[in-house]
Amino acid sequence: MSKLNLKNDLYNRKKEKYIKEATNELSVKSFYDKHIKTILFSNIFATYVFSPISVLFGCIAVYSTALNTIGLNVSLLDSLKNNGSLPYLLIILSILFLAFFELGKHHFYNQGFTEYYRKTDDFGSLEFIFATTLQIFSILLSFYGGYLAANEIAGTQKTQVLSSINAEYLPLIEQAKTDKIDFKSAKLWRGKISDEHTPELNRLQSEVDNIQTQYLNAKIEAGVGDGFVKATQVGTKKMIFILGGSQIAIELFLTFCLWWVVFFKSKVVHESNVDTKDSFSSLSDSVLDDVMIPDLLPVMEQKKQIGYKTYDDTHTPTHTPTYEATKKHKSDVPIVTQPPQVEIIDLDAQKKRVRAYVPRINKRYTQNLFDTLQDDIEVLASNGYKVTLKNAKKVSILKSLPYRSKVNVSYDGKLNINYV
Repeated sequence: MSKLNLKNDLYNRKKEKYIKEATNELSVKSFYDKHIKTILFSNIFATYVFSPISVLFGCIAVYSTALNTIGLNVSLLDSLKNNGSLPYLLIILSILFLAFFELGKHHFYNQGFTEYYRKTDDFGSLEFIFATTLQIFSILLSFYGGYLAANEIAGTQKTQVLSSINAEYLPLIEQAKTDKIDFKSAKLWRGKISDEHTPELNRLQSEVDNIQTQYLNAKIEAGVGDGFVKATQVGTKKMIFILGGSQIAIELFLTFCLWWVVFFKSKVVHESNVDTKDSFSSLSDSVLDDVMIPDLLPVMEQKKQIGYKTYDDTHTPTHTPTYEATKKHKSDVPIVTQPPQVEIIDLDAQKKRVRAYVPRINKRYTQNLFDTLQDDIEVLASNGYKVTLKNAKKVSILKSLPYRSKVNVSYDGKLNINYV
């Protein structure tokens, strides 16, 4: 019996846990609750995965260019041998140079997306230009670095063997061919070789054939025949396109991650402001219910005595006011107090933009800048704030207007603000 109870208890616990999890999954969630886990993923991949790969291939390109600049025309691996600390210093400088590119992309994309969702005058276009420029250079460096890496990978093993065989046999083949041509040219008479010189010419040709046969056998034994050369060339091209294409994909994912983090922040802030306004609205309604309605109930229940003599519902009222009635009215009728005023809109953003954009528009006019200024000044006026132009660069913002004031904003070479 105890085992049965234990099984039922375990079953009920699993059931309750499942129902609780299902209820939680199907309940309405905020944008923050739904997607907060993705922010950690985006930050980790943008900072510790995508950027290091980009730095790696870009570093290969910068390092190789630096080697050629100082006159070390050797492979990447060979450059680390017998050259002291110079290669390592160049590697450190290359990493720092590429890190500047990556930090620049992160900074300008982050600021550009932030300015876009702030809806500033240029919507972050200047930051996007800087970020895109750095990204294009990064992609080009990565393509070049991929090309060098592909050649290096192809040349670290069998290609080096092929180069050694070529260095040994190709000069011998060339010399044998030269000896044959020189002998034939020297012994020609009227375009023909005499019979006495034919055996020597055949011997020289046999020597050329023999060296070529040795050359082909050496390549076959080392596994670096003509098929390997062609496959290596094709493989190198494929590797270049794979590495370059991967870099483009990495840059796209990096940009998406940086955008997603800023978009997430803007969405969360927007939902927070909406929730705050709703809470203020419900607070205002509750204040009205608690303050105004209970205080009016005694007035509705008292006899119809205000400003008249006391009378019953069956009599006609006499329109002669009495002193006691008036006095009682003044003392008994409660004074309805106003609910506390709650400012729903946070105007700090509008104030900051107005102070920042007035000097800009007086220096260089753009329609987006003017539209943003006009909207912000109208919002401030409707909430009782007056914007006064002190000069071309400074403004004062004071709460000195009636609520829901109107304002006309225009531009005719300078900004004009006229309150209605």
